[in-house]
Amino acid sequence: MHWKLRIPLLLLTLGTISGIYQKIPAIFWDHLGYVMSSALFFIIIALLFMLFERLGINKRNVHFSIGLSLIFMGYFFDLLMK
Repeated sequence: MHWKLRIPLLLLTLGTISGIYQKIPAIFWDHLGYVMSSALFFIIIALLFMLFERLGINKRNVHFSIGLSLIFMGYFFDLLMK
């Protein structure tokens, strides 16, 4: 059984960026305020996702277990960085 990398990469990216944001909020210009900081978070996610689309990484097929491992990596990275 194979998956396209689109959803696992999205969840890996969300988990990784969220973990980094929680650990080091100064990277995202936390002094700008909550709304601007949140908007910047989603802009970074969108730019990374657009980069994956442009490079064609999202169209690759991977085995089901690799997709699940990418999702869990993003989830556990987010948990570890709290």
